[in-house]
Amino acid sequence: MKNILKLCLLLSALTALWSCEKSIVDEEGEQQPEATSRLNIVTRAPGDVGAISYPVTVYIMDADGLCYSRLTLNDGDDELAATLPAGEYHVYAIAGATSGNYTLPSSTDATATSEIVRKEGAAEADLMTAASSIKIGQQETNTLALALTRKVMQLQHVEINHVPADVTAVTVSIYPISKGLLLNGNYTTETVEQSVSLEQLSDGTTWCSTNSLFMMPAVGGATVKVTLTDANGQTSYTYPCPQALEANHHVNITGQYIGTQGIRMEGTISGALWGEDITVNFTFGENGTTEDPQQPQNPEEGVEEGTAPATNTKYKDCFVVSVKDDETGNYVIATLLHKKAVEISGSSKTEDEVKAEIAAALPAFDIEGITGWRLPTEDEAKAINLGPFNAAFDGDTETTPLGNSIYYRSDGESIKGFVVNGNYNIDYNTGQLLRPVTTLKFQKP
Repeated sequence: MKNILKLCLLLSALTALWSCEKSIVDEEGEQQPEATSRLNIVTRAPGDVGAISYPVTVYIMDADGLCYSRLTLNDGDDELAATLPAGEYHVYAIAGATSGNYTLPSSTDATATSEIVRKEGAAEADLMTAASSIKIGQQETNTLALALTRKVMQLQHVEINHVPADVTAVTVSIYPISKGLLLNGNYTTETVEQSVSLEQLSDGTTWCSTNSLFMMPAVGGATVKVTLTDANGQTSYTYPCPQALEANHHVNITGQYIGTQGIRMEGTISGALWGEDITVNFTFGENGTTEDPQQPQNPEEGVEEGTAPATNTKYKDCFVVSVKDDETGNYVIATLLHKKAVEISGSSKTEDEVKAEIAAALPAFDIEGITGWRLPTEDEAKAINLGPFNAAFDGDTETTPLGNSIYYRSDGESIKGFVVNGNYNIDYNTGQLLRPVTTLKFQKP
């Protein structure tokens, strides 16, 4: 039978019970004032959901967001205990984050939006999170069950076949993927590229990954990049993935080198629970190389049909901010601005709190099959034209008109505010609205 984590909060003022059961005090060793109730956290093993990741670190925060206690459950036989005064609490759990791989916030500096920081060079673990709230009365018994949710995907196997004999290294990368997790279970707004180096098998033409790899899920439409290294340098092929690379799924990728046509790739994505397969097949055609821009192209996957729209016009109910050639010279990249904006106030919030709200809001912007919405860069923000936008959507009651509001933009790993046709370096905590952008690729005529 597989394990499941069940977290139970049991409060009692009967000190006799306290003396006859195992208890683990707050890790920081501080005595909490007016603690008249008891909190137990235990594990159960029903066998129908899946295994849990240990250790499980639990943060208990009061109504003001201050961490009252931090506890750690090391295995299914452990039991945690703490005492609490009456009040309202938010409980967060992070499972699978060992001290060797991650730096977790202490009880003195933990907030709901604290980042779970993976250590330099450490591998991603099978991370799970849970969150809930509970209101505790004086000398009252309460029970709260927290169900863990897996927050990573697993790249199980990568294989590239028929690789030329003169190739000395093969690397497969996936981007953009979320950089990490917040304590409340949301993802950070930053994205990164994650790569896996393949090893050559004895036949000399097959390259494979040697171990499975946990990864954060992709943000929007993922891109798979295959890089071949030989005596002349590196040649990279990029392919848009037609399926979402989401958490709690296994991913398998198989590619075949087919000479001047590049690499044809097939793969499967399976989930929704580890071991319970829902298989999706997808095929990547040749989409370009960073070293040989004259190579034949197959624009079917990840390339929009037709010609690219003009700047300052509408495309699929979005506004075209800019249109420019990509680095290969074979495609045109159109940056689109969403016609709607949502209010996210930065006032009296930390930057991490604003980032978490933005990350939670972005998936709802998908429109007419267009995904991958994100904050604009400074250059993209400067390219937004107020007048043409409002003219293009004049009379559209579903559009949020562009005005003098302060919008959010990306500034590397930070966020800033900006006013269209105005100041582009405003402090984030004056931000008012989220209006994201995305990019589409078109075949160049």
